[in-house]
Amino acid sequence: MNQTFNESIEFLKQRLQLPLPGIEAQALMMPETTGLKYHPLTEPPVHSRRSAILCLLTPSELQQPEILFTLRSNNLSSHKGQISFPGGRCEPYELPHETALRETHEEVGIPPETITIIGSLTKLYVPPSNSLIYPIIGYCNERPTNIQVQPEEVQEVFFTGIKELLDKNNVKLTQLERNGILIDTPYFDIHHTTKLWGATAMILGEVCSLFQEFYD
Repeated sequence: MNQTFNESIEFLKQRLQLPLPGIEAQALMMPETTGLKYHPLTEPPVHSRRSAILCLLTPSELQQPEILFTLRSNNLSSHKGQISFPGGRCEPYELPHETALRETHEEVGIPPETITIIGSLTKLYVPPSNSLIYPIIGYCNERPTNIQVQPEEVQEVFFTGIKELLDKNNVKLTQLERNGILIDTPYFDIHHTTKLWGATAMILGEVCSLFQEFYD
């Protein structure tokens, strides 16, 4: 690994052992309607369904840290056409990191043995889907070249550099309509057709908070 990328990984290995930025960092990218703020629940319902995602870090061609994202298929029943991390529902027997690795392999073909898990972020409960998301962080020593997209779930894979995500010019606000309600929605403007918002943006908000500490 390049020294810069290596330093960022070593920083995260140590930093993830300390108290995390948590809900405050997630809330920076939280959708909001007039008079109502959707805060993550510290104690989600006992009937919530466990999910896990993988925030996969890789070195770019310029040897800077970047993150792998997927653009979900328009054929999916939920969150279709949205930018996301690889991930999905946990099987009853799985630990969250096992789910994240399995789903990443199924969705984009990256073998689990090429990924090193270094920790996890703050859990996020998403009321509309009753999902309790476990964000897992891992890395590859090189940008994967063996990507094989599962077209039923993913229509595109792309990489975005951490410094691009930290650029305040790429964090914007729009209004989205959901079920007849206008929602003030912060989003990352990093894709040529699609806004990165919602739970993915909230998780990414905590990732960016950690990397801001690294660069500071």
